[in-house]
Amino acid sequence: MEEEPLIWGEKRAPTHYEKEELKLADLGLARAKSNPTKTYSNEVVTLWYQPPDILLRSTDYSTQAVKWGVDCILYEMAIGRPLFSGSTVEEQLHFIFRILGTKTEETWPGILSNEEFRTYNYPKYLAEALLSHAPRLDSNGAELLTKLLQFEGCNRISAEDAMKTSILPQPPGADPKTS
Repeated sequence: MEEEPLIWGEKRAPTHYEKEELKLADLGLARAKSNPTKTYSNEVVTLWYQPPDILLRSTDYSTQAVKWGVDCILYEMAIGRPLFSGSTVEEQLHFIFRILGTKTEETWPGILSNEEFRTYNYPKYLAEALLSHAPRLDSNGAELLTKLLQFEGCNRISAEDAMKTSILPQPPGADPKTS
């Protein structure tokens, strides 16, 4: 990960406690958030952080796509190397399927109608435990990775629920299960 998209600073949170904040940004690709989500090109983020749906030419770029990228960056920050580091779309998808398992019509309805997926003809991999690829993370960290690294955006954990996990920093005195 390059240093340019990292922004450090102090933040005064709504609970009025001071904390250090790290923002991840790629301002060259920044867009205004719209509701409903607009259709965009699938060429939206660095290849290593693109979710499978975008790699397979989905044009529905929303916060769901960003969650996948954030998870890949969290992994990279914790482990010290990228989780998926393909140099082409085909190779990137191959790396994703090798760890998370190759999708089937049963596990990702509609995938077999995707021309890109059919063209690449990936081997049939079974999903591996993410904990085996993230030795520095505990079981809570691996669980969060699993909840964010879902193939379909609608199945990824919400940002609000992700913030309640015990792996992410909590405000002083907060109980992550009730906050």
